[in-house]
Amino acid sequence: MGTLEVDLGASQQFVQPPALGLMPPGAAQQHPHVSETLCERGDVHLRSLRFQLIDHALQRAHLTFVGMMRRKKFDDLFHLFELGWQRIKPRQLRLLSRGQLLGHAGNLVVAAVLLVPGGAQGQGVAARWQFEIRGTSGSGNEMGDLRIDGVKGRLLLAFDDSAFQPLEHLKIEKGRISFALAGGRRQFDGTVTDTAMHGTMRDVTGATHTWDALPLSPASTIWPVPPRVTVRQLVMGTSRVTVRVPAHWAAMVPTRAAIETEYGELAHLAGASPLTADARAERAQLFVLGFDESARASARALIARIARSSAADATFQRLFGGVDAKTDLHDAALSYAPLYLQSFRLITAGDGLQQLGELADSTNALGVRESAWRLWSRMAKDSVAILSRIATLTGRDPQAGKAVFALIAGYGDALKWWREATQWLLTKHWLDTPSGARSPAQLVAQFWSVDSLALPDINPARFGAAAAIPIVSALHIGPHLMRARNASATEWLAGAGMREAFDAWRPLRWGEIPLVVEIGGEAETVLSPWAQGEARPSAFFGDRDAIRIDPGFSPFAAVATIVHEWHHLLAAQRRLAGAHPPALVDGPVQLRLLEDDPWIAEGFAEWATEETLRPAGASAALLNFSQAEKRLAIAERNAEDPHAIGYGLVRGAAAGRSTSAVRDLLVASLHDLGLVARRLKLSAPTAGRRPDVILHRPANAAVIPGITFTWDEGTVFDLSRRLVIPNTRSEH
Repeated sequence: MGTLEVDLGASQQFVQPPALGLMPPGAAQQHPHVSETLCERGDVHLRSLRFQLIDHALQRAHLTFVGMMRRKKFDDLFHLFELGWQRIKPRQLRLLSRGQLLGHAGNLVVAAVLLVPGGAQGQGVAARWQFEIRGTSGSGNEMGDLRIDGVKGRLLLAFDDSAFQPLEHLKIEKGRISFALAGGRRQFDGTVTDTAMHGTMRDVTGATHTWDALPLSPASTIWPVPPRVTVRQLVMGTSRVTVRVPAHWAAMVPTRAAIETEYGELAHLAGASPLTADARAERAQLFVLGFDESARASARALIARIARSSAADATFQRLFGGVDAKTDLHDAALSYAPLYLQSFRLITAGDGLQQLGELADSTNALGVRESAWRLWSRMAKDSVAILSRIATLTGRDPQAGKAVFALIAGYGDALKWWREATQWLLTKHWLDTPSGARSPAQLVAQFWSVDSLALPDINPARFGAAAAIPIVSALHIGPHLMRARNASATEWLAGAGMREAFDAWRPLRWGEIPLVVEIGGEAETVLSPWAQGEARPSAFFGDRDAIRIDPGFSPFAAVATIVHEWHHLLAAQRRLAGAHPPALVDGPVQLRLLEDDPWIAEGFAEWATEETLRPAGASAALLNFSQAEKRLAIAERNAEDPHAIGYGLVRGAAAGRSTSAVRDLLVASLHDLGLVARRLKLSAPTAGRRPDVILHRPANAAVIPGITFTWDEGTVFDLSRRLVIPNTRSEH
């Protein structure tokens, strides 16, 4: 047995930073702390220049710097507009269109670092310096990162960047500095001021080279020796296609009759009519999306109840009260549409949608809302084509075309209302519990036995359906996945670098030629990070913990859905926490992320949502009803769907047990239904020898090769990939 390594080759990949804004004309006066004076006379010697673009979006005196990183000789005399003398990074030039630099000359603030007479005392020397030795070892200039702390110091050099070297015999006095490296094999002597260093270096052969250094502020994000990292080979998913549920456990699932009875009771409390079979499956999505009149009536009744409580603050009244009271995104869109067309009428918009082929009956108000919302949702992918169709309609029927446009624009404006309404319902105390009024967020924290929890980012996503997915922050897996390849990377990854490294890694892609390898007895598809993220976004990683949810959800249904997805996020966070995370298998050549069993994972989130809202009783009936009808509707369409079956399995396993004990055991074992059965002793033989239940799932095993790259202020270069196939027989 051995290990096969496949070098997938080096490639160039550039990750662009976001576009920078420029200071608008006259804005310099708003920043009096920025000097507008370059120099009074041309006989002043300049050591360095840095152009600073002031981002006008940062109005609280924050500056965004676009630096000119000099890799060449520090010229004593430097003319302001001779940009050709300097190496400006291509990524920065690409941010300015041709000629834009001169066009925004009024927005450029030139900061000049002047050499002034007098030397720096030891205590006045900056703690960090950008260091450069010119012409060493025939390899060109060598950059370095110099640190000084009182009478001690250290230096990291680009050609030997595994560790900082201590400065030996460091002396700083009377404007002079001297120190040695590597047992005296390199001796440095020079002058030092508060703003620059300059001197000569003599090596063991007697050869001399000049060196210079410029101070870096403590807040600087510049790395004179760029960090180099390896993102380890990551195995995800599973090749298993069946899951066996012990018959004993399957027999503990609540009966369909019991589930139907509970559904009917929730419908009564929520003020909704219970349905059966096909009618329920047809209504379920319409109910949570606000296209069912009984759902809208239930929402209005709940809003009226909250309005009579102490929770109804000024924000609630603004969001849900008034003559044009809103219950969902569609109400908000209708209220904003007249801002674009004073004579707006919904029936006219319906006529336009009918002419566009989007609607069969323009007289059905709910149907018009649904048609407009679906058209607006599709605009997220192809707005040009849809706006072109509306423009053509406007040319043919101006009133209908303008009404359609006004309604579509209204949906865009309604997003802000939906965000605020959903945030209010998640965080305010409107649910009645035996312990007093509570917010859904408080009840989630209570379920997890903590005092409070930070709300994840709620990101509206126009799926065009009642859909939501959790996105786990890459920072949870980062310490296990990222490996520093030099000393700069060690410091970088300990701070903002972890997020920046993931931002560089996630979009990496290459020609996705189908390639399947066998690793550990599993057939795994080789994918790039980008391809894996596109294929399975809910099983991948994002910048921050977030929930992507369609804003078509009515705010009350959105709260129930967000609570469900939040439990997925919290379980994932705990499975990636600690010295030995239960979700990871850390091998010598790769990291395996254990795939959640879909039935246990979805069953856990369904059960956890129900248990979270249980203390709220009747005040949360509408939220619980929307979840119960969803599960029954899904089961009508797919008997093996994880939401319905998983809910029954987890609820059966939790019966008679402590909620917190079941929670912790499930979180530790979400990847293995069989492990859950063994730990809860659910594998006992059943009377009559009932057969085990076999569930089917698709194989989705994938491997992302190890990727090594150097990062320099948002740009990735020197990128290489390596695929390692462990425990491979020689004939393979």
